Amino acid sequence: MKYRQIHMLMFALLLFLASAGVMAQEESALDADAIIAKILAVDTKQRSEIQTVTFDAEYIEKESNGNGGYDEKLRLEKKIRMKYLPDTVWYNEEYIRYLKNGEVRTDEECDEVASERKDKKKKRGSRDISWPMLLPFKPESRGIYNITYLGVNDSAAANFVCHHFKVASITEDEDKINGDYYFDAASFQLIRADFSPAKLGGNLLFKLDKLLMSVSYAPTSEGHWLPKEFEISGKGKAAFFIDVDWQGTEYFHNPQVNTGLSDELFKSDRD
Repeated sequence: MKYRQIHMLMFALLLFLASAGVMAQEESALDADAIIAKILAVDTKQRSEIQTVTFDAEYIEKESNGNGGYDEKLRLEKKIRMKYLPDTVWYNEEYIRYLKNGEVRTDEECDEVASERKDKKKKRGSRDISWPMLLPFKPESRGIYNITYLGVNDSAAANFVCHHFKVASITEDEDKINGDYYFDAASFQLIRADFSPAKLGGNLLFKLDKLLMSVSYAPTSEGHWLPKEFEISGKGKAAFFIDVDWQGTEYFHNPQVNTGLSDELFKSDRD
């Protein structure tokens, strides 16, 4: 009789633990969905408050020196303008100054670099800060991404406690991404996203072996969270098997919101 009672107690305990585990999983899933809903609501509210943004930007690109370090190759000073529409964002870059190996180059050389980089961007379909980073979380994209909530993280960003999500594309596609997202637990604003393409691109002239990107955000004095820094690093092989190893960082300063920007500023980029 005694053994029977012990057996029944053990069975009840196992049943309770199993039920508690299922309930915890269901609660976690509900919490994740609730957090995502709040994130999207906060983003929608900010989008309704912002019509245009202008940044002073500086891009610094470095190449491997072959000794384990990186040397500055070029520096570009730019003016970046964005115009928010209901279903897209218009983006414009104006190149102000070009430095190569620390030396200021002529306006003509600056124009040549600007034209070359814009052409490469169009051909490669490269992303910029106008790309909707929250796209994987939106209802129309949830079926093509696996999103896992990894809980609260207090070390991903200084002075912030973050909700951590991992995003993985279901298919290997150059237009999709894999990455880690960190949202401020207080405001539900995106603080940082570390990501890479779900599939690396390339052609006969250049083949990527690695491409890592990270975009960071910070609040303005008005309470809008806007891009602060974009980092990119990559490795690949150019024609004739030349190794290419580079890093780039773009800094965004002095954000000016809702100053009014003419549609004509964006015409060449949209064309």
